Amino acid sequence: MNTYADMVTLLLCFFVMLFSMSTIDAEKWEAIVRSFVNPGEETNQVVVVPDGEGEDKGVNQGDPGNSDGQSTGQPSELPENFDDLYEYMKQYVESRNMQGSVNVEKGDGSVYIRFSDNIFFNPDKYELREDSFDILNFLGDGLVAVEDQIKAVNINGHTAMVPGITDYPVSDRRLSSERASSVAIFLEEQKGFDGAKLLAVGFGGLHPIADNNTAEGRSKNRRVDMLIISSENSEAGEQMLAQMLSGTFDPNQYPAVGNVQDEMMGKGNSQPKEPERPRFAEDESDETQSQNESQPEEPAS
Repeated sequence: MNTYADMVTLLLCFFVMLFSMSTIDAEKWEAIVRSFVNPGEETNQVVVVPDGEGEDKGVNQGDPGNSDGQSTGQPSELPENFDDLYEYMKQYVESRNMQGSVNVEKGDGSVYIRFSDNIFFNPDKYELREDSFDILNFLGDGLVAVEDQIKAVNINGHTAMVPGITDYPVSDRRLSSERASSVAIFLEEQKGFDGAKLLAVGFGGLHPIADNNTAEGRSKNRRVDMLIISSENSEAGEQMLAQMLSGTFDPNQYPAVGNVQDEMMGKGNSQPKEPERPRFAEDESDETQSQNESQPEEPAS
């Protein structure tokens, strides 16, 4: 018993000696303490990376920072025009080290954003997670700032098909549609963006971008794609919008209209076709009598 107690005492002295010789980074220690005391503000995830030397000094993942270890924060200036929207979102993603989960690209008269599904949703769920509100609020502020320069925002939900499972309890198409709608509802109801410009579509697992046979591939396939199209006359933008709205309603009048009457429109027509009245037997007899009366009598030979 005495030998065991002596060993524990020696170990304690040894660790006290090591602690006295060590140095503690005050900022990292404070970040770790905050993560336990008040999680949810700026410490959703704190990963301490060993320090290097010079320019290789580590940066905490999940804590906005740059290569110098200084916090850059998030962009505070709202976009003034549609072209600024791309840089606005790109700076946000880079400042939060979210390049692995959010991809932002710029096209001709459009901005394309791809979100991994784990940013917004839990598995097999369509309700938005609370920690997704930050990026959605930021995105919504940018969209509202240049709303008059936006023609349409297409939100596509995608899921992954797991090989070998044919009787999955959750419908891929329904889940993807509800996820796309959840994002659209947030932008409309929480941020006040014009709902007539939001087009939410669910494609299920029909459009994979990676191999569903691997867990990594299925993770990439579970996503939400957003295509923001400028209201300026751009041939590329017009073609993309026409493809999105093909077979849905008259794209020439979007987003002013988009209802059942548009479904009834034929190509090139500006008015819906009037449905034909049902024909009855008495109508046919009246028509036959009218034709006989209108024919001239044959001259007598």
